[in-house]
Amino acid sequence: MKKFLLTIVAAALMAPLWAATVPHRLVYGYFMTNKSTADYGLGRFYMDDPQNIEIIAPGDGAEGWFAGAVADGIYYACTYRYDITEGPVPSSFISYDLSTGERRVIGNWSEDSYNTYLKFQDMTYDYSTKTMYAVGFELGKNSLYSFDLATGQPTLVTPLSVTGFGSIACSYDGRLYGFNTNDASLYLINKTSGQCVKLVTLGDEYLFSYFEQSMEFDHTTGLIYLADRSSKLDSRKDFLYLVRIDVSQSPVAFEDVAQVGDDAALQALYIPYVLDGEAAPAAPSDLVVKSADGGVAAATLTWSVPTQTFGGDPLTDLQSIVVERDGEVVATLAASAQTYTDENVPTGQHRYVVYGVNTAGKGETAFRFAYIGRDWPDEPQNISVKVGEGCQSAIISWDEPVRGYHNGYFTTEGLTYSIRRYPDLMLVAEGLTERTFTDQSLRRLGAYSYEVIASNAFGQAGQYTPKTYVLGAPISLTEGDFVESFDNHTRFLNQWTEVDANGDYYSWVYNTMAPQYVLGNNDPGAVYFLNPGIYNAGIDADEWLLSPPLRLEAGKHYKVVLHLRSLLTEKLSVTFGKTNEVEEQQVLNDLTIAASIFQNGVALYSDYEIGLPQQDVETIGCVGLHLTTPYAGTDNYSMFHINTITVKEGQANAISDVRLGASDVRHTVFDLQGRRVAAPRAKGLYVVDGKKYIAK
Repeated sequence: MKKFLLTIVAAALMAPLWAATVPHRLVYGYFMTNKSTADYGLGRFYMDDPQNIEIIAPGDGAEGWFAGAVADGIYYACTYRYDITEGPVPSSFISYDLSTGERRVIGNWSEDSYNTYLKFQDMTYDYSTKTMYAVGFELGKNSLYSFDLATGQPTLVTPLSVTGFGSIACSYDGRLYGFNTNDASLYLINKTSGQCVKLVTLGDEYLFSYFEQSMEFDHTTGLIYLADRSSKLDSRKDFLYLVRIDVSQSPVAFEDVAQVGDDAALQALYIPYVLDGEAAPAAPSDLVVKSADGGVAAATLTWSVPTQTFGGDPLTDLQSIVVERDGEVVATLAASAQTYTDENVPTGQHRYVVYGVNTAGKGETAFRFAYIGRDWPDEPQNISVKVGEGCQSAIISWDEPVRGYHNGYFTTEGLTYSIRRYPDLMLVAEGLTERTFTDQSLRRLGAYSYEVIASNAFGQAGQYTPKTYVLGAPISLTEGDFVESFDNHTRFLNQWTEVDANGDYYSWVYNTMAPQYVLGNNDPGAVYFLNPGIYNAGIDADEWLLSPPLRLEAGKHYKVVLHLRSLLTEKLSVTFGKTNEVEEQQVLNDLTIAASIFQNGVALYSDYEIGLPQQDVETIGCVGLHLTTPYAGTDNYSMFHINTITVKEGQANAISDVRLGASDVRHTVFDLQGRRVAAPRAKGLYVVDGKKYIAK
């Protein structure tokens, strides 16, 4: 009889600790995809209602989050921008305040923003050491990193002994776990040595190949939740499951608890928690912290008392309300209290926390940041740059800050501005009181950007120009032809200006492998292409390439020679203007680029020549190429490839050369679009043996 009872007890210990029902627990995460909502982005849902998803911060169409986690109510995330040839490219390390919805850019999460190999798969916050950890994947290897939350810079902690981790989670007492997508197993990770010990294998149905998953602890219960989008089995393919894991059991227990959304992928998982359990009070609502007027060092807090427990039951035994400032208790108030004035507060940024206490313990916290006292200016807004004539100067203008950097008390008294230029880090102006400045100190040609810094006696904040601008000394054609062969990308970026005029995040790519598969080889060049695997919403091309400033001598003839090829007919305008800005360009010639002839599977090049206006005086100007080809229609398939752009002395002859490999094209007739014709059938200009003829 005793043996039978012991068997029952042992079986009970092996069973999952949770009840059959799913708790009414809020879950946050960044939805990379989800068909059941109009937008993607940062969203939330309840575990017991996983189809009712609310997107609280929609994405903008080009940005996504690689990884993210919450520390003390603030999301931190590594964002990326999507490039049509390189895929996700590192962008900003950001913070997002869940209490206010305020987002701030902290810094770059990659010291080399062109290192597209390093991907952070997931992040988690270790409350025991106040450390934000991330798992990184680079060139087939996993490593553990830590993040500086003030600068956004990652630091390598240790390589991991096992590769394939798509998600990590840290318990409140500092134990780090990782889910490996290669073998669908949960591991315990040593944060110092990187050694990984397998705890349990979930099975093939949990295998996932895209790293679009996340894992986090519910610190209220000590259970792990894994957002897993399986791709291994058809029965689970493209479904997002919330998987619950109990590492306190032996063997580790796990089960699916919810299917989330429709064709959803979820990253940056976060589950609000209360350490004293579900019976503790829920958070006070409607918390507001108002700094005293006139910069006085005091703050008034207001809130609504909680009426439910953290678990969602009616709250019947609220005992007190506690107010903390920067982690220290400043007031313990009656349960009915709904306001508190904090006086003699040190000037600066403070974090206020308000929570209820009952017999179960400390409840869920509500928090707000507030700056007390006189604040320094917010970042200057609406910075704009006008390129000066000949690209020899830059006129920078901006709007005055209208608030304090921390939303504290702020006036414009004593407000001044400084301007720093990048990449040479030159402080080109300081102590300005006007909101415009002309930088005329540019000596060498290059791509420059600016930071405008607003300052007062209490501090300063800067804002960068939205892009770089090619400025500086012009290239003289007296020293020879100017040729852009696209063989040096650094030089290209420091000389040419690209404009995606239709704003569809879809423009030129450079030295891509794409021509190999469509045009027969992958010669260097600027390429604009469409194919069924790249989506640009069917928008007509509106893409610019603008040359660096070129010095043209008075009285001389100059021409632009384009060495190019195309799969289909394209529309290209050649322009000229006094700067490399679109609005300064004037059309010289509207070209219809004919589809290229193929020989032995390779598309052949044609040369198009366009004359520049003869100048009466020495002139500095920029050549522009404006592609305006209508969308390719239902086929969604085209490719236009510019191999070289040359500006040289001489008069233009429309098409000077049609390259047909080794074929003998003597006495062959071509029209001005480079198409071979049997004989002129209409009035117009034709080319034979490099000379123009008129058919009447």
